[in-house]
Amino acid sequence: MDDAAQFELDAIYNGNKFSVSGNADSPNTYLAKTPTKVVLDLKSDLLNLHFDGSVTGMTDDSGSFTASGPSLRELIKKGTGTAAPTGGLGAFTAAGYVAAKNQVYALQGAKITLDGMTATADLSVDTSDKIPSLKGTIVLDHLDLATYMVAKESAPQPAGWSTAPIVLDGLKRADADMTVSVGRLTLAQFIITNSRMHAGLKDGTLTADLTHANLFNGAISGRVVADASGKASRYAIKLNMDGVAINDLLKSAMKVDRISGTGALTVDVSGTGASQQAIVNSLSGNAGITARNGAIKGVDLAAVSRTITNALSGNLGAATGGGASTDFAEAGATFKIAGGVMKNDDFHLLNPFVRITGDGEVALGPRTLDFHVVPKLVATAQGQGSTKAGSGLAVPFNVSGPWTKLSYKPDMKALTSTLVNQAASGGLNGLLGGVLGGKKNGDTANSGDKKPGFNLGSLFGR
Repeated sequence: MDDAAQFELDAIYNGNKFSVSGNADSPNTYLAKTPTKVVLDLKSDLLNLHFDGSVTGMTDDSGSFTASGPSLRELIKKGTGTAAPTGGLGAFTAAGYVAAKNQVYALQGAKITLDGMTATADLSVDTSDKIPSLKGTIVLDHLDLATYMVAKESAPQPAGWSTAPIVLDGLKRADADMTVSVGRLTLAQFIITNSRMHAGLKDGTLTADLTHANLFNGAISGRVVADASGKASRYAIKLNMDGVAINDLLKSAMKVDRISGTGALTVDVSGTGASQQAIVNSLSGNAGITARNGAIKGVDLAAVSRTITNALSGNLGAATGGGASTDFAEAGATFKIAGGVMKNDDFHLLNPFVRITGDGEVALGPRTLDFHVVPKLVATAQGQGSTKAGSGLAVPFNVSGPWTKLSYKPDMKALTSTLVNQAASGGLNGLLGGVLGGKKNGDTANSGDKKPGFNLGSLFGR
């Protein structure tokens, strides 16, 4: 028993065949729980493992290792009797230095591949308690979170928010205190690059503090919480974004493809639910957006404002055609969110020829918008940095309908009230004379005529 020993074993465990071979410097030193040089190879359909190191009894081991298998999912299923309902967890490899002592297992300088991802890791797992605890750092080249969160769909999903179950049961199986860096992090249409975060997992609640990341050409920081401790999963997001491409952001977050520019966004929302659709319908909190040097596709609000007779008739023509757009130097809004509905009362847009204010709401669940906007013609071409107030006649509009097919209709009641008020104040001539072809106060032609150069009746075709 003092001499070096070799061993080979063929066995069946849980219906799975495997073989173990190796050698030990001295069986006696191993039985005496003193350090013993051991080389071990395990081969099976689900796992191939090689270990070369020092073993002290059953609880104190260290050495180098390599491991590989065709399916981590099946390996977990065979080991625990259950399998995660999400996708992923396929072929894997791992190599590095491992140490185990008193039910604490550590990986040092480990290199791991899984589902096409590559990672380096320094980790420790304490299995002495009922719930294992994980600590350390990991660096991933890329990660698609949806692969490990959303259950496989048995049927094609209809257009709109997904009703596929989001599964967070895995958060209850371990606690963690991790520093994670990901070169490319994907969640649905969001692609975050160069992200660095600290992730804490305790009692089924994951808290990820994002210290730095790039998203849609801008910078992002904030916190994301996923709480699976209760019956219904809860989510909270608090983010600050700056310098992001607004079109890419809104298209990915809300499937809105009408607004472009570069801007900043703040989000502080929370929601509950078992699917994307349920979460969206439950969202509450606050949000704000500011965009610069961009455009709104589908409507030329300056042209609409200039074409007042068209506004009154409802025939907006090319001003709301597919090729129309409203350029702006600055636009922004803040929102109060409750029950998946975003309400706003301070929308503004600054354009060289029109100033726009507005208010309304965005229903996130059905993806509809209902806004009242008031454009004002201005005489100056100054846009960004100017005041929000403009001179000229306000031509109010209601913008409503699905995000993908908005309709623009004049607010006749508000417009008529504005015209009457302007006429009563005596300012209608100077305001509209040049726009509708009437005579301004002070025109020398027909100066003897006591009638004003513009009358309200001519605006309505009389």
